[in-house]
Amino acid sequence: MIAPVCSHPNSGKTAAGTQRFKCLSSGKRFARLTAAHSKSLKHHVAMQAIYIAHYNFCRVHSSLGKQTPAMAAGLATQKMNIVELLK
Repeated sequence: MIAPVCSHPNSGKTAAGTQRFKCLSSGKRFARLTAAHSKSLKHHVAMQAIYIAHYNFCRVHSSLGKQTPAMAAGLATQKMNIVELLK
């Protein structure tokens, strides 16, 4: 599983808590209130891996100087799109 990349200098001790909050608030897979929830643990784990990879390699963060966390950590040289990520 891909772990979240957090190398922002102001991340401090709350980086894991912030990442967890963003996961909980942005993904409806944690709540059984809609049809978006995962019906099996296997699918839940796969979607969380895709979400974390998208968050780190595809999503530009203004707090990191308009780059992705993977670019800030030196793991990538350019922003990926979802098609490149899933190859």
